[in-house]
Amino acid sequence: MTVAVSGAHMRTVLDIMRQAAAERIMPSFRHLGVDAIRCKSSKMDVVTVADEAAEHDMTAAFLRLSPGAVVIGEEAVCVRPDLMDAIEDADLAYVIDPIDGTANYAAGVPLFGVMVAILRRGEVIGAAILDPVCNIAALAVRGGGGGLAGGTGRCRATATLRATRAGGRDVRQCLLALSAASGA
Repeated sequence: MTVAVSGAHMRTVLDIMRQAAAERIMPSFRHLGVDAIRCKSSKMDVVTVADEAAEHDMTAAFLRLSPGAVVIGEEAVCVRPDLMDAIEDADLAYVIDPIDGTANYAAGVPLFGVMVAILRRGEVIGAAILDPVCNIAALAVRGGGGGLAGGTGRCRATATLRATRAGGRDVRQCLLALSAASGA
């Protein structure tokens, strides 16, 4: 399966991210109970029910959008680190961080985002970062530039996307590559 990642594809990815943010992330923002937050590896490495619900919804939506694609979410990788093994050989993979900045989110600080990287055989070919508080996103397609998208999803600025390679098997490396690819 070889899928071209176009601007239209990225806008669909952004729509999926916005829907997860609207339905799963923002309704709980500043309304999380103590039972909705738990620690993963340390007190600063937290996960919320909103992280898990948004990742579940985005995973299902990306599999509908691209049947046969590999979808790897940050929370799923915490439970099954072997999921990262599929990235290098996948014709198409989505790497999801449903809430980047979960500690801020859990504390009610509006400095967090939703991140998705799209990879082909381990190489980042598209990326999106959504600020769900302000409803602003950065989108990038390898070889096609990038831009900012407001409420309409139309690009308002353009930039050249640097070639980015997500080496290794660590989800953080993929997310760092996502940030670099998006120009963030």
